[in-house]
Amino acid sequence: MDLREFLRRLEEAGQLQAIDEEVDWNLQAGAICTMSNRTGGPAIHFKKVKGYPDGYSLAGSLFAGPSNVKFLPERPWSRQALALDLAADTDYETFIATLLERCVEPIPPIRVSVGPCKENILREGDGDIYSLPIPYLHAGDGGRYGNAGVVLTRDPEAGWQYCGWHRWMVADGQSLVIALQPLLTPFLPGTLSAIHQKYKAANQPMPVAIVLGGDPAYLLAAAMFLRPGTEVTAVAGGLRREPIALVKAETNDLLVPADAEIVIEGAVSPTVSVPEGPFPQYIHRTSPTPGPLCHITAVTHRSSPIFPFIAEGDKFSDSLSIISTFVSLELTRFAKRDLGVPVRWLNCPVEAMMALCAVSMRIIQAGWPARLTRFLFAHPLAGWFDKVLILDETVEGVDWLDMVRDLTEKANPEKNWHWLQGTSSFVQAYSNSDAKLNPIATKMYINATFPSWWEQSQLPKRIAFETSFPPAIQERTVARWKELGLPGEPVVRKPAPTPSPL
Repeated sequence: MDLREFLRRLEEAGQLQAIDEEVDWNLQAGAICTMSNRTGGPAIHFKKVKGYPDGYSLAGSLFAGPSNVKFLPERPWSRQALALDLAADTDYETFIATLLERCVEPIPPIRVSVGPCKENILREGDGDIYSLPIPYLHAGDGGRYGNAGVVLTRDPEAGWQYCGWHRWMVADGQSLVIALQPLLTPFLPGTLSAIHQKYKAANQPMPVAIVLGGDPAYLLAAAMFLRPGTEVTAVAGGLRREPIALVKAETNDLLVPADAEIVIEGAVSPTVSVPEGPFPQYIHRTSPTPGPLCHITAVTHRSSPIFPFIAEGDKFSDSLSIISTFVSLELTRFAKRDLGVPVRWLNCPVEAMMALCAVSMRIIQAGWPARLTRFLFAHPLAGWFDKVLILDETVEGVDWLDMVRDLTEKANPEKNWHWLQGTSSFVQAYSNSDAKLNPIATKMYINATFPSWWEQSQLPKRIAFETSFPPAIQERTVARWKELGLPGEPVVRKPAPTPSPL
């Protein structure tokens, strides 16, 4: 799969809108995608970009689906599921279980001599970066940005190739400035920054390649929480379940996906820095920050290239959808495999700006919610959240109605709301005026579960469509929905799992 095939599959699933009318790269494309994100609208392919030749296009909102609040068959992970050959209506537990399974089965890439990304080769002096339809996304941005691509370099000591998800800003026609901090972990030391320091110590330029488009599994793998030295392309192959084809870059020895839409090659200065930003980052707008200048040495691209981008003009965005997936995935792996806790599902919802970690689990004995919470707050990715909500295993995956209902009905404010002290979260760092002066902040967890000693016969049944009508009536209602001219699609939730005996 490459970006073009991904767009085709989104269209087949009814999750892509192609716009043939001319759209301005200056703010208009970003505004349209921001509103689509807010309303749960489709991904958008802008086929005609103002000021650019026919065939040059933009694509946005590729990885964000509707929020969990509404009863819709699509969810925030739906387009990510489509990118990995899963159905758009894949439920959350199946989606995460599939990712966990594929992550432990990496498939090494294959090397090829040529690929579609080499259809057009522009070396230094042949033109400038403005030949690409790079959008100016939001009012007040420091410049025109790319933020839906993968930045590559090579560790000069260990020799392994780094692949990470970073944003970058156009400095002028011949240069860029790359944000060294990865988008997944803005509060942790960055590997790209550490590699740049090695080149800086040797007073040598750092070779880079920026990959846009190609197999979406490649971007998703680059967004994962992986150990330094991990071969990201092999992880992408595992997600795809077939090897990624790589071809050598034109001006350095980095290996890039052969089916990429666009590859920007360059050399990052060890000494020269320029301001990067402002830019909307999750919950705040960044201030201009010095970043190393990258001189462009070549641009290769497919004919009629598609430039993917992410609009950050609203809190519900592709970025947070992707981050929600991979923070939740890593914490699920940590809870299930490292700690052995009987977690049914775990999610840091986009709608809560990642500040909440919701966990559905089997409460075998009293005290388990407190133990799991303390382990979660000790994880490196706990910088994202400062609240943990523990739910019974009968709660459907990321079902906001059940989550809020359990929070209000089961959690006694005096007995089940618990406050802890710990390091400020990423969210608190911008909501607490004294967070920088006082790094100790308040965290909390809420135990919204039935007492572990209650028998199954004591547990009340939820009042819902599924429990209020016999299966035959449910099936008849769904079957006649369109016949009766009713709007929307009926949604029937699967039965809650039956707890296994202790």
